[in-house]
Amino acid sequence: MYPKIFSSLTFLFLFLIPALVFGQERPETIIIPVSSLGEVNETRKQILQNTLEEQLKRYFKLVSQERFLKAQESAFEELDYEDCTEEQCIMLIQEMLQVENAFNLQLIVEGQDTQLSLNWRTLDEKRKATDICRGCDTFELNNRIELLVEKIINDSSAFTFVENEKQNELKSLNYTGFNLGYRFYIRGKISLSFSYDGLSLGSVNYYDEDEANEDDESIQIRTSGSLHKFGLGTAYHWYFTRWDLYAGGGIASYFASADYQDKDLKEYQFSDNDTKLIFLIGFDYNFMNNMSMNLEYQSLLGSTKSKEITNSEITHQQELPRFVTFRFGYNFN
Repeated sequence: MYPKIFSSLTFLFLFLIPALVFGQERPETIIIPVSSLGEVNETRKQILQNTLEEQLKRYFKLVSQERFLKAQESAFEELDYEDCTEEQCIMLIQEMLQVENAFNLQLIVEGQDTQLSLNWRTLDEKRKATDICRGCDTFELNNRIELLVEKIINDSSAFTFVENEKQNELKSLNYTGFNLGYRFYIRGKISLSFSYDGLSLGSVNYYDEDEANEDDESIQIRTSGSLHKFGLGTAYHWYFTRWDLYAGGGIASYFASADYQDKDLKEYQFSDNDTKLIFLIGFDYNFMNNMSMNLEYQSLLGSTKSKEITNSEITHQQELPRFVTFRFGYNFN
């Protein structure tokens, strides 16, 4: 029988799963750059383009600008620039990218009056929604674009749309730090252990399905937070020459907090604390000089629970924390 004292680096993954279930994947769409007749400066066109993209992201996955430009270049080469009318080019680009939908906003300006025309092309049909704004500035035109998108979407029976509530939705909080532990072998193959984890928030991951990247993004702008855990466990060991496997359980109490910003500089706060049963599994490797190495996985047991995050409109279903711990220690025989 011999105790082990460990000093270690601990990695923790706290998974937060959205409470909402989405029944359908959003279709892809191309967004053609804003076109105009009359005097419209490039700054206004870009602002309106950004607004259009932001509104359509609620219903569609946006084709990246890079993919669109490559397909457009290929379309010019195939049809010749002079023969490539707007409708022909758009349809060819859709076929090249295998994308069913394409949107284009056109501005027609006369004096202080602006007509907005939002065109939606599929491979089979075309739809249009228009509005006229008298003496409108850029911000008023932005509002009109939102209304046009709602109108053309709501009038469509071609798709059952699912709004992108998952956009920028929190996926996981990742903490790193140190672990101190003490293990005592009470009956040969049975051990009793005590541990403390002192962790700091390292990164925040969220779902991001924007036009350029459909992979998980990591928020790196600003993060702060901590997690503290106290654990008591017991395990059964299977011994080999210099290493042993073990599995067991116990009880743990934790307190977690997080304060972070997303890529839009919106601030969020999260906190949670609980006491739960734990399941643990790991292995030890013992060196010649009484030093040992340990890798251990711990999962807190229990059902998910609803948890709110400040400034988030969606209530989350939170899974309990999971710990991966890597330790070095000394054995007192």
